Amino acid sequence: VSKEFKIKEEGNTLVYGMSGTNREMFISSIIYSLCIRYQPEYINIYVIDFGSEALRVYEKFPQIGDIVYSAEKDKLLKLINLIQDEIQERKKLFADYNGEYKLYCKNSGKIVPLKLIIINNYDSFKESYSILEDTLIKLTREGERYGILFMISATNSHSIYSKIERNFHHTFVLDMPDKSDYVDILGKIGNVYPAQFDGRGLYRGGEEVYEFQTAQITTPDNLVEYVKNKIDIILKNCKTKALSIPVLPEELTLEMLDSSITNINKLPIGMIKRNLKIMDYNFFNDKATIVSSKDVSNCKDFLKTVIYGVRKLGNMVVLIDTEQELSELGGTVNTYADKNFEEFILKFEQFLDKEIDGKNIKVLCIIAGLEKFQGSLNDKKFNGFFKGIKTLPNLNLLFVDSSFKLKKVGFEAWYSGVTNNSNGIWIGPGFMEQTVISSNDYNNKFKEKIDKQFAWVSKNGDAELIKIVGKKVTDDEE
Repeated sequence: VSKEFKIKEEGNTLVYGMSGTNREMFISSIIYSLCIRYQPEYINIYVIDFGSEALRVYEKFPQIGDIVYSAEKDKLLKLINLIQDEIQERKKLFADYNGEYKLYCKNSGKIVPLKLIIINNYDSFKESYSILEDTLIKLTREGERYGILFMISATNSHSIYSKIERNFHHTFVLDMPDKSDYVDILGKIGNVYPAQFDGRGLYRGGEEVYEFQTAQITTPDNLVEYVKNKIDIILKNCKTKALSIPVLPEELTLEMLDSSITNINKLPIGMIKRNLKIMDYNFFNDKATIVSSKDVSNCKDFLKTVIYGVRKLGNMVVLIDTEQELSELGGTVNTYADKNFEEFILKFEQFLDKEIDGKNIKVLCIIAGLEKFQGSLNDKKFNGFFKGIKTLPNLNLLFVDSSFKLKKVGFEAWYSGVTNNSNGIWIGPGFMEQTVISSNDYNNKFKEKIDKQFAWVSKNGDAELIKIVGKKVTDDEE
């Protein structure tokens, strides 16, 4: 007699077995059967594969939202957030249907896909992410009601925390080393024990315990090609796909931010790591904004992004490059200077009179190497420059220098008079060690290891980690 696995009725399901191969055969059969029977409008599957990664063969089925492997910590956490958000959304959506997925689907006339979350090899998952067990208790308890089901495979019942296990109502038991193990998991089973064949096991249906044989999709040697061909056929007739897990791109490009460049007071500067939203910044709020790093060369790609955004919106950028490290940006700005700064200041004043006097144009003046810029001018010239700038409402400054050098000028009146150290951008590692940009909450989140592709953005002391535009950092560069 064939056993049809009706996932909507079965609910949360446990799969036990000492052999990872047998467990993956069972899960493979479930995934394949669901994918060839239901369109993505009806079923979305997400797999957390901490096994042999043999389930990778199914990842291109349109019903598969994503597969998360053991090394993909960020992707795993994003999936957990995705499930939590989906439960909250469905609570609101199903409110008029007694908060139940089945009633909503039956009476609303609308389709909401069932979501199946598969955790393959929970033993390994628990070793790496025991901190998530409390979260899983809540998700497996609440999710079933809202059409979000879990299937977990493990070696035996001791592998799974009892508070998680009690949220599962159906259990399939594959190969066990001793007959008593079947009794421990299923209770009284009489004289029913599975034969010693791959994929053979026991399950309880009501009061009865049955022996079952897992259906093989095809012969093992032919599996990859067979599944690939089936995927190709399905993709030709399927116009939708389950939502992938949103993750940070390996490289963030200007093109990814381009459509968000619409408001000069909300320039997009990167992607927030926590929620993948675009981070914007107002460089025309404070008279001067601090951009710093352990190594000022880390700031180059960030400055490209800022310059591009300001100029795309019809405004102007002036770059004072005292260290002569940003010469490649010289052609992207309206005015560039890397020497003869006394002469430049005179020309700069003339430039302002000509270009922005009476016009609704904003100017961002980037001073890269602030300490050296101050040292290149006598006090009268330097103080006169800043005094004049403070009277121009449409001109703002961007100070770019190392924290060590900015700290030297931090207590001078001209500096403190134009900066707000609760606001600023720190690029790359070292945020906790610096003091030029303050934060309200120095905690463990700042201990995360990052490279120059990331920046901490502080707004009124609230710091957020973002990914900035730039090429992927190689192992040699770290």
